[in-house]
Amino acid sequence: MQHVPAAAYVAMPWKNGKGVTLEIARAPAAPAAFDWRLSLASIDTDGPFSSYGGYERVVVLVEGDGFELDFGAGDTRTLVAAGDAAIFDGGAPVDCRLRGRACRDLSLMVRLPGTVTATRVLDLVSSTTLAGGSSSHRALFVLDGTLEAGLAVLNAGDTVLLESIDTVLTLRPAGPAARVLLLEWQLPD
Repeated sequence: MQHVPAAAYVAMPWKNGKGVTLEIARAPAAPAAFDWRLSLASIDTDGPFSSYGGYERVVVLVEGDGFELDFGAGDTRTLVAAGDAAIFDGGAPVDCRLRGRACRDLSLMVRLPGTVTATRVLDLVSSTTLAGGSSSHRALFVLDGTLEAGLAVLNAGDTVLLESIDTVLTLRPAGPAARVLLLEWQLPD
């Protein structure tokens, strides 16, 4: 288990130069091309997403009024609530339109033939055991509240990476409740 506090995220420009993302984690480390990368982006204006051919991508709304992704030919996906997700080909041309104020989204890119296997929101009001997963990689991102995960205390915006299929983790809200986003992905052997 690796705890990555929000203060440790690394700011970097978007590939298309139209914004900034906070890189949470990637493997392998830079400067090598990544097999997977998890980042937190601020979306302040309408515009295109960067193209990442050869990757599957998931974006998850974590804050704001939401946005619509337009893939052309009438294919649109709208994310309006924290935890709403869209999985798509990272090389597909995508235009983003805000539904109101600026947003933040969590973005996970996995090199093909790897795949994103799950995205779900966990609303925690009591101690919960997160069993081992079926995917080789998992990440927990705290949407709201404070969370105890094993020996680590996570605040809103912090991340925990689990890189073993066998990792079992006890999650406890440190207050009355915590809301957590769970992402799972698989890389080929």
